[in-house]
Amino acid sequence: MELKHIVLFLSFSLVFCSSNSRILTNEQIANKIDEYVGGLLQCRKFIGANLAVVKNGSVILTKGYGLANVRRNESVTTNNKFPIASITKSFTALLVMKLLTEKQISIDTKVKDLWSGYTAWSGYRYHDLTLRDFLAHKTGTPRHDFILILGGQNRENVVNKIRFLRPNLSPRIEHQYHNLFYVLSGKIAEVIADNGKDWENLIEDNFFKPIGMENSGFYDKQDNYNGFVSPYVPSSNGTHVNLVEYPADVWRNVGRAGPSGSIVSTAYDMGKWLAMILNRGVALNGKRILTEEAIERVFANEISFNDFIPELLGNKPELGKRTSYGLGFWNGYQSGVEFHQHGGDLTGFHSTHILIRSIKSGFSFSTNHGQQSLERAILENSIHDILMGRDPSISLDEACNSALYENHNSDTTFPNIQNIPKYSELIKIQRFNNNNITKYTGKYDNWAYGSISVKSTGAAIFRLSLDYGNMGRFNLLPTENDTYIGISKPGPSAIIPNMIFHFEDEQHGRMNKLVALSFEILDPPIFERSLGPEPPVYHEKCSD
Repeated sequence: MELKHIVLFLSFSLVFCSSNSRILTNEQIANKIDEYVGGLLQCRKFIGANLAVVKNGSVILTKGYGLANVRRNESVTTNNKFPIASITKSFTALLVMKLLTEKQISIDTKVKDLWSGYTAWSGYRYHDLTLRDFLAHKTGTPRHDFILILGGQNRENVVNKIRFLRPNLSPRIEHQYHNLFYVLSGKIAEVIADNGKDWENLIEDNFFKPIGMENSGFYDKQDNYNGFVSPYVPSSNGTHVNLVEYPADVWRNVGRAGPSGSIVSTAYDMGKWLAMILNRGVALNGKRILTEEAIERVFANEISFNDFIPELLGNKPELGKRTSYGLGFWNGYQSGVEFHQHGGDLTGFHSTHILIRSIKSGFSFSTNHGQQSLERAILENSIHDILMGRDPSISLDEACNSALYENHNSDTTFPNIQNIPKYSELIKIQRFNNNNITKYTGKYDNWAYGSISVKSTGAAIFRLSLDYGNMGRFNLLPTENDTYIGISKPGPSAIIPNMIFHFEDEQHGRMNKLVALSFEILDPPIFERSLGPEPPVYHEKCSD
């Protein structure tokens, strides 16, 4: 009787599964994904993209779509290089786990015990931070990304000046994404390896070379940018028609981000990378790259996360939702199936990779068409569905229907996030704020960020300019109460958003402080005209 019940149960299960999914060959899956991706990119007028798909541990599709450069009419190939930005964090997290495993060091070892050069904000709980805290984004410190984005500090300075970034939360309380602590994690990896090699060399030796990722590298380490795609950004009117092309090396200074975002790769190479992870650390060439223990460690849930992406698609229950962060990977579920994901964005570029380990499948996607977050969310969910043997929950016809996008402006982030008044309004504002501009000019310093320079331009409208790092070039538009809108200057700096700056603490006809309100909303850095020397490094007192 028991055997009969089992047979009936299995028969019911097979009927149930067949009604929701179909068994397709790898070729059929590849063709179906290719048709969907190609159709969506065409109807939504993407410039270019590349794609790598892995099924059952094997690469079944690598392809380029659209144009690498519109002006030169160059098509995207599987060997075109795209910056994968924050997907670099997955590489860094796996590198750290590989080194810790080899050296038999616990991930919960305090960073100060791994590297004597580490200093943190002067509170005892912050001195007890571990690599687990760094890699899971639970240090309790706001992001302060513009230190890197605008090139105000080099990587070594960032590592040494993190101690001046004030936490806004206790550690391990809440997920708070942080690029700078991944930069520091790369430094700790160098210390653990103890072989004189920097993070880039460690990534090459541990991953690129043994896996065979021959066309992968680092954005700032290029002799030339041949083979790179050019980034495209919607103009300030927010349409997809008028796109601005930037040189391929516009984000060259992203190398300062190193372990948090500087890797560049191709569809061909990313297919090899995904296959290695999905085959539990064994590359397609048969070489063992990582232990299974190291791979399992990065996917473990570390801290919960409330995903905002599903809201773009109406919170349909069958769509994917990230629920937690591990180490260098988001974890989530789609239709009850667990996936692991990380994305990466630079203005004009976007990349994502997603792994479905239960079926040893996944994909990597990169585009040189900035923003379009809704389209990307649809694409990611649909490829996931197809890999699972299901029809996409959002059909291609639905995805191409412009009505789906009417209430979603996906191009609000970059560039020029502030609405710029018309010329006539500028004149009125200038007359209203026709005060002595020399009280603003000069150099302002911050221990973490470095220096800002404010100069008189002699122009009729933008009478002041502000420079920070090698990308922060702004003309200052006065508003009220010593507050200025920093409008990005033409050229490469135009890819940077407009920002708000406020001058305060006027004494003897001069402003002594400048608050960069847009640099970090949670804790805007204050730059001072007469900043004293850096305080000494904090050291814990030894107990008797």
